[in-house]
Amino acid sequence: MKAKTLKFILLGLALALTFFMFLWPSDREERLSLSTAMEVPKEAKSLSRTDMEGVTSTVMEAPHFTGEDTKGRRWSVKAKEAVQKFSETSETMVLNELEGESTLKDGQEVKFKAGSGQFQNETGDMALKGNVHLQGLGYTLKTQEIIGNIKTLQIRSQNKIFVTSTKGLLEAGAFYMQAGGDKMTFLKGVSVRLVSLNKNSSNAEPLDIEAQKLENDQSSSKAVFTGNVKVTKGDATLGAQVLNVTYAQTGQDRDIQKVQALNDVIITSGGNTATGDKAIYTPESGKILLTGDVVMTKGDNIIKGENLTYDLDTGDMRVHNTESNQGDGRIKAKFKIKGKD
Repeated sequence: MKAKTLKFILLGLALALTFFMFLWPSDREERLSLSTAMEVPKEAKSLSRTDMEGVTSTVMEAPHFTGEDTKGRRWSVKAKEAVQKFSETSETMVLNELEGESTLKDGQEVKFKAGSGQFQNETGDMALKGNVHLQGLGYTLKTQEIIGNIKTLQIRSQNKIFVTSTKGLLEAGAFYMQAGGDKMTFLKGVSVRLVSLNKNSSNAEPLDIEAQKLENDQSSSKAVFTGNVKVTKGDATLGAQVLNVTYAQTGQDRDIQKVQALNDVIITSGGNTATGDKAIYTPESGKILLTGDVVMTKGDNIIKGENLTYDLDTGDMRVHNTESNQGDGRIKAKFKIKGKD
């Protein structure tokens, strides 16, 4: 095999493996480390030609590469066609209609496919384009384009991205992630739907969250929604500027433990509206606790207090105070009687 052909294969493998390697959760698997051992079918055909500008193109039909990383995990990458263009100053690798898979140390598989993949040797820029599909560890990710850089280890997309799992789905206008890190940011309008969080609750309706931005930090098991956050469950809605979600990671599952809403908090349900400084929801209790200068209104009637408890199962809202040295725990109420001012 010629040296140029070997380099051709190595670049293609680095492109394909790096992209879905980036998306593995870091606490589940260490990043792939490529070995130089690989298998290439002998029947793979290749053709080279040089144009008038001195750019040489090498085309390989139906390449299929297999091998393993330094930890013994097997991988496979294949494409309909591979094209390498190189000159004295640049080198670009393109794989058309590619797909690949890798077996993790616990026996699970990570798979991906895309219309094309491209790698620019000098800059380290990479791209997967056309119906990009990644699947593994209980998640499926779909988008039209993923771009990144092998030198900066950054990966991002300015196209809509869809992520689904048994726990729900996520949609965003763009995303960004630093490879090998624990943080992933979703931008340009985020929509999340979660299945019923409380298995013992009679309210099995999904939880929908909308926001301008979502930052997920796997190291702290926390997700933060910001920017005109709106949470909907049944006919109840909660609005805030910030929503902190704390979850527990168990294998592939992420179970939500607590949801905290901050800044301009407002809850509406069944004709009732309540405002406060902070709201905390725990799935096990099925209740939301609203605190900080609470005001509940229904029509012209107003009730003020320190705290409000909202039961998502029954729809009941109850205002209550905590007795302290600064107050007597009384609740203030204003009711308007029909026919009277």
